[in-house]
Formats: sequence, C-alpha cells, structure tokens
Amino acid sequence: NKYGIFKHEWQYSRIKNKIIIEKLLKTKDGKIPKDYKYFIINGKCKFIQVDYDRFNRHTRTIYSPNWEAMDMEWHYPKGEIEEKPQKLSEMIELAEKIAMTLYFARVDLYNADERIYFGEITFYPGSGLEKITPVGYDLKLGDLLAINEMHN
Repeated sequence: NKYGIFKHEWQYSRIKNKIIIEKLLKTKDGKIPKDYKYFIINGKCKFIQVDYDRFNRHTRTIYSPNWEAMDMEWHYPKGEIEEKPQKLSEMIELAEKIAMTLYFARVDLYNADERIYFGEITFYPGSGLEKITPVGYDLKLGDLLAINEMHN
C-alpha cells in the first residue's frame, strides 16, 4: 500500500486497498452534519476539533472537553465558537470507548439530528504535518501522552 509509505504512516502500509461506498449523510434539512473530532490520549478525551466551511473558507476551532474554545490554531485559522452540542457527553463517552486501549487516536463522530454516527479513527491527524500555534502548544499536547502509565 503506497499510501502508508508515501505519507510515512506505517500502520496503514499493510492494509489492502479497497473501495467503500457509503450513503451520503445529511441532516433532515439537507445539510452535511458537523464532524466532531475527539483527540483521545491515554483513553481520555483531551480536546475536540470542529472544522467549518471546509470547501470554501476553512476554519477550525479547538475545544476542551468542557466545550471551552482553546486559544490555539491547528493548520487553519480559528473559526467561530458554537454552542455546546446536546450530545457532547455521549459523544465523548463513545470516542473514549472506541480508543480506550490506545495511547493516542482521533475519533471522528457526526451528530445528525441528535443521532451519533461514526466517521473514522486515525492515528495521524493531518499526517502529523499540520502546524499548531502558538509555538510550543504541540509540545504541551505531546506532554499529555503518558506511554508508561497506560498499561501499568
């Protein structure tokens, strides 16, 4: 699999290429639902990414698990600040269950008309290449990872 090699994402290099066709997920009013990306570190949600207007003027807001907008930018300019989703605690609980045995994973979930859908799980958000500002914030995030503590 050239994808895993090309992007230096070794975990994907042995997966056989396949085509998957899914029904387009839309809300009752015909819109694409928001994609909530939960960063699970040592089994706990540490922050949440929400992207806005991905195909025109892409912005991104990073939230704490308590839904407080964080003072950081991750590759795209900081976007709008929205109200806390009604199913936030359920989505966090589900994302933590999905990644509970992993040191790090990003679990993507959709909330369409108050129904939760699984999007994907990744170990390499942005292929590990997206810039985080202010400088040093990526180190603070990396410090959250406690590899020796997880399986003790």
